Amino acid sequence: MFIGVMLAIRSLLYLPQWKQAIRRIPLWRVWLGIGCTFLPALFLLVLPWLFALVFDRFFGYVPLFRSMLDLMLWLSVCAVLGIVNGIARLILLARSNGSEY
Repeated sequence: MFIGVMLAIRSLLYLPQWKQAIRRIPLWRVWLGIGCTFLPALFLLVLPWLFALVFDRFFGYVPLFRSMLDLMLWLSVCAVLGIVNGIARLILLARSNGSEY
């Protein structure tokens, strides 16, 4: 849990360097990197349906949090940090006004 959260915080701290680096990176890689920051949130949203496919029973978020507290907390924290990181990167990309491209 600690490593994933620290990597997300590190990514937030290195946003100014990321803004400088997007000048050298192709546009498709920039968008792919921004999209990957939202993956933990997407996985958190899809998790009950994934469990329904695997176990043939639907578990809501409350039973999942009660049964797998550490995993769901880790995934929730990483999802929140990923959303913040993705939105911050989108704002930085929009403020650059395409001057890098």
